[in-house]
Amino acid sequence: MVFNWAILPGRDKWGDAARARLFSAAWSTAARNAPGDRQVVDALLSAPPLVGLEPDESLAIQVAHAQAQLRVGRVDEGRTALTQAWSSDAGSGLRGWRARMEAAALLAEVALADGDEAGAQAWAGRAASVAPDPDLGARLLRSRSRLADRVGRVGWEVLGE
Repeated sequence: MVFNWAILPGRDKWGDAARARLFSAAWSTAARNAPGDRQVVDALLSAPPLVGLEPDESLAIQVAHAQAQLRVGRVDEGRTALTQAWSSDAGSGLRGWRARMEAAALLAEVALADGDEAGAQAWAGRAASVAPDPDLGARLLRSRSRLADRVGRVGWEVLGE
């Protein structure tokens, strides 16, 4: 199913920036709470370029879009988008560091799936370091099922105990 952009209210009246803000408000929360939901994935993958968003908001949507790409097996595209999100100068507020942390954590999970333990450790360390408090970063990473069992292992000390 492809999301029908024509149903968004005010699409013609307020323009692309309003449409982007409406999309972000509706779907970024859905993407964070139900990233595997088919409707969420379809909406994110069918979204046109979103213009006029605040940097934090744009970064969060970029990461959600990349996660949707990973969910449908477009791993190379997702990895590239996540790396770009991580490297972005955008997003210095709360949503920005959370999006950058999410990007790095997803990259760690992709590296694990590829059998790259060292790469996964490096990305997990980056993810933990972007949080305003390292302990918070480690706790957030421990809550991820694919990374939780590695916390405390040799080489994963950056995540704390």
